Amino acid sequence: MCLLTRGFIIVNQDFEIVDPSAESIVESLRAIGYQLETAIADIIDNSLAVNSRVIKIDFYWKGTDSYVRVEDDGTGMTEDELVRAMRLGSKSPLDERSKSDLGRFGMGLKTASFSQCRRLSVRSRTRDSSESIRCWDLDLIQKKKKWTLLKSPFNHLSEKRLGNIPTGGSGTIVLWEIIDRFIDKKSTDERSYNAFLRQVERVEKHIGMVFHRYLSRPNPVKILLNGRRVVPWDPFLTKEPATQELSPETYADGTSVVTIQPYVLPHHSKISREVYEYAEGTNGWNDHQGFYIYRNQRLLVAGSWFNLFRKEDAYKLARIKVDITSDSDFIWNIDVKKAFAKPPEGLVEELKRVGRLTRVKSHKVYYHRGTKVTANSSQRTFVWQQIKRHGQSFYKINREHPIINSIIGSDDKKRKVLDSFLSLIEETLPSNLVMFSPDNDSGDSNEIEIDESRIVEVRKLLQTVVLALKSSGNTSSTIRHQVMKMEPFYRFPELISEILGGHDSDE
Repeated sequence: MCLLTRGFIIVNQDFEIVDPSAESIVESLRAIGYQLETAIADIIDNSLAVNSRVIKIDFYWKGTDSYVRVEDDGTGMTEDELVRAMRLGSKSPLDERSKSDLGRFGMGLKTASFSQCRRLSVRSRTRDSSESIRCWDLDLIQKKKKWTLLKSPFNHLSEKRLGNIPTGGSGTIVLWEIIDRFIDKKSTDERSYNAFLRQVERVEKHIGMVFHRYLSRPNPVKILLNGRRVVPWDPFLTKEPATQELSPETYADGTSVVTIQPYVLPHHSKISREVYEYAEGTNGWNDHQGFYIYRNQRLLVAGSWFNLFRKEDAYKLARIKVDITSDSDFIWNIDVKKAFAKPPEGLVEELKRVGRLTRVKSHKVYYHRGTKVTANSSQRTFVWQQIKRHGQSFYKINREHPIINSIIGSDDKKRKVLDSFLSLIEETLPSNLVMFSPDNDSGDSNEIEIDESRIVEVRKLLQTVVLALKSSGNTSSTIRHQVMKMEPFYRFPELISEILGGHDSDE
């Protein structure tokens, strides 16, 4: 016997066929790691791949007998196509895909469904074929220990729940029963029902995020969840006038063209509270900063810096759209759940450059402030005063606050000491410190360019602090050691040497 493998002929090679255990494989596939919302998104992918215009998703609560039904009006499948679709690995990931195909591994329908339910039924038909039905029941596979695919609904109740495709039309209906992964055997009380509703709400938000470009484009796809149209979530607030849309760039990732479009979202003072809450998405403002990876306009990653930068408040307005095609699946490490991606090494430096530029602009917008706030000061007493100094925003403590006056009284010496300490607090307030670190991910503050006027202010503050510490009986040596550890003085060793000398002294 001769075998041909990878261009080489192997002569007289003995072998045997080892079929995988059906009952073990299906149970293992349930543990791939799908969440309910990512599993539903995988089913929607199949509907979009066959040009569906309306997709209906319905969650039916019946305690432990609850079920999920998804129906679309796509081109549907013939009986042979349905059988192939129900086969695990129905299409090789090496096969060439159309630009509209959102699949890759030929596993989505099965793995997504098995991750949530123990019985999957599918009814489908094209305009030129009759209806066909196939059903996987995991308990039956366990019993038969074979890949036993039923040609009809499991029982009369399943038949009723599947329903029919409109006469003369085409489409597909997917039915999940025994949804044991999010409905356990004790899920019969009101608490369980409320938990069920929360999961449905989470699914709705996830769908609006992942497919927002399909839901908001001209002639949009309509997705209905329990009869209610899913609202798209636009992470870039493209309809807001204050959103900054930076220049797009294109690169080759080795297999196709990648388009990168950075956005800087508006300062919260430029948008309404409703828009602000809308823009925080499912995970909050801070978590949603970073790169958004789209494969054929379907969202895979909703905000990640891919370990190129840290996620910090000052950069939460930076969101960058990255469009790739299905040709790039392997070099981007797209997983079977389509919930993970990793940029290829050849593109990392470009992403880092674009990310840094966008973060700098986000930082500038985030720390934008107005002029001094006096809002009806005759009736209100503020602890903090918001002012502009040297073209930058700054916060100062109100020295005329009644509490401060009551502590100091008429003691000028106390006032000078307290004033020094309050100035130190102001200089080290996080919102004031940003003028020292516009985008310092390396943590090396020595590389930051400091404005000359700022140095003058720090020198004046340092002199005041030194005088206050000396008045308390501290030696120059002790003071030098103390200020070398103080924020912001440790950033200015030259000023410390200028005021206290270049060596320890007890003068």
